[in-house]
Amino acid sequence: MALSVKRAERRVSVCLDGSLVAQYEAVTEQLETKLKEKLIDNRLNDPVAALQREQHRLFEAQREQTVTFVVRGLPRSKWDEFVEAHPPREGVELDKEYGFNTETIFDAILSHDAPASIAEVLDADGALQEFKPADWTEFSKDLTRSQFERFRAAVTNVNAGESAVPFSLTAFKATQDSAGK
Repeated sequence: MALSVKRAERRVSVCLDGSLVAQYEAVTEQLETKLKEKLIDNRLNDPVAALQREQHRLFEAQREQTVTFVVRGLPRSKWDEFVEAHPPREGVELDKEYGFNTETIFDAILSHDAPASIAEVLDADGALQEFKPADWTEFSKDLTRSQFERFRAAVTNVNAGESAVPFSLTAFKATQDSAGK
């Protein structure tokens, strides 16, 4: 029997309309304040329902504007090629720690197509979106540092992070025979 390996994958979600995130956070903060006020005086409950509806509306708007990138690990030899092609910069502690140029390697990997590190891009409903590795450079120009860091973490994790066999305590408990307990 021949064994085959399906390389590790991680999901990175990006809301394409960042203003919705800020609006959602503002409404959530207002809602928390009104809920605290409601605890003090139950007659102040009218704004709570309206804020909950607005929070839900903004949540749905964010969801509709979110795409999820599935980042797949590279074969070990390909990862090693990228690391060799992007040596650590002199005097940059982060590069020294990771063993590669942390400023250039991620864009190179995410825009590479043979094999592609971006396995697929899905919309909020799980429908496959057209996205080629060559699209990465243009797309990533508008990412914030925070958004880009999530991609960097996913690429690092699937290629050089620790691999562990998944374990679910909940599933383990659910499948145990309780007769001996």
